[in-house]
Amino acid sequence: IPHTVPPLAPPDPPLPSNPISLTTPPSVPGAPVAPGLASRTFNSLKVNWAPPGEDGGLPILGYKLLIAPPPWDHKGPILQGLAEVYDGASTSLRIPKLSPGVPYCLQVQGRNAVGLSQMSEASCFTTAPACPLAPLPPIVTAATAHSVALAWMKPDGQGAEVSGYTVEMSASLSPPSWTWVADICEGDTCCVVGG
Repeated sequence: IPHTVPPLAPPDPPLPSNPISLTTPPSVPGAPVAPGLASRTFNSLKVNWAPPGEDGGLPILGYKLLIAPPPWDHKGPILQGLAEVYDGASTSLRIPKLSPGVPYCLQVQGRNAVGLSQMSEASCFTTAPACPLAPLPPIVTAATAHSVALAWMKPDGQGAEVSGYTVEMSASLSPPSWTWVADICEGDTCCVVGG
């Protein structure tokens, strides 16, 4: 007996599964951007930084700022040449008690409840130069009845080259009455006074 078979209907689309919700565990934040220079003096640097682009899924709780070389009065630990100078929530800091004309390199880390981020790239900034230190008293290298030859050691320029010296003399030290004798150009650390 001949049978007629109806055409097959396309299958119904499959039903999706029930959705599930997944939460990945939080992690430490990403490294912050390297610190930027806000201002400088001969003995301080003011730096600022931005929060990391990736917080690891938790709020940023604070930052650690590290510097090399350390400030002259630093008493804390120094790890891998870096001294921790700040641990707090601010994104800017003035670092005092630095030496004039010295380059300092800084790195920052972000912290959330999981832990510390990797360190940022380093930023290096130089403090402003200051007036040179006073030279030690000159020594007499030769003397005649009418003149004296003097020499002295070049002092620390505190971040800048010493560009010259002014020589003064006083006939009496009690009380002194200083009189200009000569201006000496850069590089010379001796002169003859009198003639």
